Amino acid sequence: SHVTNNIFPLFLSQGWTLMYELFFYFVFSLFLGIGLGRRVLLTSLTLVAFHIVALYSNWFPDAFDWFFHDSVMMEFIVGMLLGLLYVRTRFRIKLLYAVALMLFAIVWFVYFQLNPYQGWGDRLVKYCVPLSLVFVSTVFWRGTDSVRFPKLLLTLGDASYSIYLTHTIIIILLAKLNGGGRLLSTAPLDLQFVATVLVALGVGVILYFLIENPFGKLSRKIVKGFSSYSSRA
Repeated sequence: SHVTNNIFPLFLSQGWTLMYELFFYFVFSLFLGIGLGRRVLLTSLTLVAFHIVALYSNWFPDAFDWFFHDSVMMEFIVGMLLGLLYVRTRFRIKLLYAVALMLFAIVWFVYFQLNPYQGWGDRLVKYCVPLSLVFVSTVFWRGTDSVRFPKLLLTLGDASYSIYLTHTIIIILLAKLNGGGRLLSTAPLDLQFVATVLVALGVGVILYFLIENPFGKLSRKIVKGFSSYSSRA
């Protein structure tokens, strides 16, 4: 359609999510010079304002209207509020409550997969609510700090963003290279699947150490310097 041709990058199939992230980062960066609580509040109000304007007016062109019309914008607010709750309070839950929340999240997710919700905020209902409950049941569990994960899992977690950005490209590339009797085309499908997953993970981890991690350190230095300058001004 006209909208999808304007809104979806063709090279990176999951690129539409990055546009929401970049917009959120842009809005959030506008308020870096103020306290965290007010920053979350003003960022949330800005996101809500854009969403409401898209819902109840025709101010935005087609692609932008589609962009701001989606309730995925509200998921960033939920994430900020959970983050604020974690860093600003001592709120933690016992194991029993953590397990109960996890089970409730699973039931909620399965129910709305079998009984699709079509109203406003369908993503919030189908995905944001259960995933937020999973987040609370794990991150806010009192015993989380005592859990020791293998270094490999921690590395994969750190590199998850790079893996997310590159995995579709790697899978498509391997599928192209694997055609016509080349590479693993004669191997069992389960072996091809495992090999593809391992290569995609490996490439994502390498790019994390080569690109994402260095740029992340640099950006943190810039933000820290900007915050220090703003506090002195």
